[in-house]
Amino acid sequence: MTPSKVTEALDAFLNGDDRVLVIRGGWGVGKTYFWSNYFSNRKDENQIKQVAYSYISLFGKSSLSEVRASIFQAGRLITSEDRLKKEFEKTYSESTRLLNLAPWLQPTTVKTKGFPMLGWISSIAKSAPYTDKFSGLIATLEYKLVNKYLICIDDLERKSKDLSIREIMGLIDELATQKQCKAIILFNDKSLTRDDEEEFQQYREKVVDIEIEYDPSHTDALSAVFSADLPEFQQIASITQVLKITNIRVLKKLKRVMDYFKDALLESDPIIFKEFSTHAAIIVWAHYMPTEAINYELLKKRLRSNPWEGFLPNNSSEEDNRYSAISRELNINKSIFSDFIIEYLEKGYLDMDAAKAEVTNLKSKIEVLRAHEELSKIWSEYSSSFNDDGTSILDKFETSVAKNIKQIELNQFSSSIEIIQNLGGDITNSITNYVLLHKQKLETMHKEEVSQIRFLPLREAIEKILKKNDSRNIDEVISAICTNRDISPENVAYLSSITEDELKEWMLTNPDDMFKKISNGLLFFGKLLGNDDKETEKYTRIYETTKKALKSIASQNKINHLRVTTLYGIEINSNNTKHLPQ
Repeated sequence: MTPSKVTEALDAFLNGDDRVLVIRGGWGVGKTYFWSNYFSNRKDENQIKQVAYSYISLFGKSSLSEVRASIFQAGRLITSEDRLKKEFEKTYSESTRLLNLAPWLQPTTVKTKGFPMLGWISSIAKSAPYTDKFSGLIATLEYKLVNKYLICIDDLERKSKDLSIREIMGLIDELATQKQCKAIILFNDKSLTRDDEEEFQQYREKVVDIEIEYDPSHTDALSAVFSADLPEFQQIASITQVLKITNIRVLKKLKRVMDYFKDALLESDPIIFKEFSTHAAIIVWAHYMPTEAINYELLKKRLRSNPWEGFLPNNSSEEDNRYSAISRELNINKSIFSDFIIEYLEKGYLDMDAAKAEVTNLKSKIEVLRAHEELSKIWSEYSSSFNDDGTSILDKFETSVAKNIKQIELNQFSSSIEIIQNLGGDITNSITNYVLLHKQKLETMHKEEVSQIRFLPLREAIEKILKKNDSRNIDEVISAICTNRDISPENVAYLSSITEDELKEWMLTNPDDMFKKISNGLLFFGKLLGNDDKETEKYTRIYETTKKALKSIASQNKINHLRVTTLYGIEINSNNTKHLPQ
């Protein structure tokens, strides 16, 4: 039921003869928030007929006496003092026997005070003698004075296990039938234990008059947190609609994040704000809604990787595919904001000066962001239909890459030319131009970073630049590995980037300790497993490249064929040796 329908139902309930109304709804949908606003509005309009209002959360409550005491002690006046005085005097006249048992509560004092405060008796009790002895009497007297109240009982599912649903429903029934109260019960029925659910079903027919399921739409939930007058409201609405966020608590946490970063984003281009709000929404969603959202750890990993996830391996998990779909729809890319938002959520604070500096730097790269936005729109067009438009998509990618080649980030360039090649386009000039234009920046890359570039032609082009600037040589690296077992990430990355021809050329120079360097160094990688799949892949690449280089040498003549097969244990088809020279 939508908020407007719930409002109508509550109006009818408060003006009718029914006594008990239940509002059910999922976690965080805003049941309490909605009820609190509704009550405040109707109170200001003098539409509430009851004399007092009590809001009671059952969270952690472990006894019925505790709940009873809370009802009186939490009471707030919602009628005139004259009417309240009359109601209390009427109740007082029925309670004379109880008051006579407590001589420190003088009847004249009670009457002349007129009960201007609902918690008055409780304050008297704290200073009265024999408090422990008469605490039960005080509680009974307080509860006796509860009459014609409007009572909201919240968090039914969060009560202590020592307090039963049967006891609570019995109390509500007594308040409704014996004390002329109206009761509103708020709870998440999906969070009740099986026993509590069965017990609630057992008593609901007898006690509950009306049941409402509070199920606000995305627009209703969003409007409860964000002002529709905000310039970015529609942008936030679009992002949260894709993520299906209707949980008001989560939307409030998103707003808190956006407010926290507000100063850092002052006077930012709409493209920058969109990038920030998109990342803020998906990270908050995953962080606070683990049962519904994408796995939080997987999301962090994906946000730090390639901007487009369209080229997933065949063994991609369901979560990978889900992220891929959302990434395409929201045009998610690697962003400076991700780590700042994650740090704030996980630690509760961050270096705001550093964040502001990064945003300032980002503002100077607005043309880079515009290039990314343009390519992302083409990507979205490509990934969101099955139209026969390959020629059109290819033309748009080629045109955009050529126009924006100075501004495109490396990962996005890699993804773009991979699509161009798959659509039959020529990428040779694009790679050459990109490497020349970005050479200074590419030269500062670590080989480990380069090895993560998925598109092989681009990776090899960048590796050539790095090799020219690398003062080490194959022999030095292999010697370090063979002699000192120096399998550092740098050495592994270096060797995994060596081609078959380069390795073969080194072998043919007959370096010192060649047998040891090949058998105990290069071929040793075939026996190793890395700490992760990427590391193992590098080890395998070194091993396979070494075998290919040895096989190539074995094909030169029979003696080398013999050396390769017997000394290094490389299996080669013997039928291929007949034509070899001696």
